[in-house]
Amino acid sequence: MLKFFSRFFRAKVGVKEMAPSFSFIPIRVFREEWLAVAVPDICISDMMRVKREFFDGIACSAVLDLPFMRAHGAGSWLIRKRSVGNPSGVPFREGVAPGNTWKNQSTLLGGFEVAPPAYAVVYAIIACHMQTGEWLFSNEFVRCADAYMDGRDAVHACVGMASSSGMFITSLPDRVSDGRYNTAVARRLKFF
Repeated sequence: MLKFFSRFFRAKVGVKEMAPSFSFIPIRVFREEWLAVAVPDICISDMMRVKREFFDGIACSAVLDLPFMRAHGAGSWLIRKRSVGNPSGVPFREGVAPGNTWKNQSTLLGGFEVAPPAYAVVYAIIACHMQTGEWLFSNEFVRCADAYMDGRDAVHACVGMASSSGMFITSLPDRVSDGRYNTAVARRLKFF
C-alpha cells in the first residue's frame, strides 16, 4: 500500500504544483474508506483567503484568532472518510457511541492511527469536493489534533458540516460530549 502511494505522490505531486492556488489537488481513494492527500505547507487562514467559497464566513469568524487557524505543515496523509463514532455509518470500533468525549474517542484509535491536524482535514475536504464533488464530514464535526487551553479547559479544533454553503470551523472543550462531534482518523505517510 505505501509503495503505491509513494510512487503516486513522487510522480504526480511536486511542491510547485501544490502551491496555495489549489490548481492541482491530487487525492486517491483507497478501499473506499481512505483518502490519500498530499497537503502543502498552508494554514487554514490562507486556505480561507484562496478558496473563500468553501467556508461559512459567519461561522468561521469566531475562530479566526485561534492558534490552530495559523498552524501549517506539509505532508502526506491517509484520512479516513468516517470518523470515530460516525452517526451516519457503522461505528469505527465496537461499542463506540457517537459524541463521546475527546478522551474516550481518542483511546479508540488503532495502532498507527492518529487524529490529524485541522489544516489537513480542511485541505482534504476541499480537495475531495473539487475532485469528486463529495463533501467529507457533511453531517458531523470532527475533532482534530490541534488543541489549546481556554482557562482550565483543553479545547480541540473541530471541522465539519461541509455543504454547498461552506464548511464550519469551531472548537469544543475536551470534556464535552455532543452527538455531532466525533474524532477524525488518519495515518501519517512518511514519504512526502
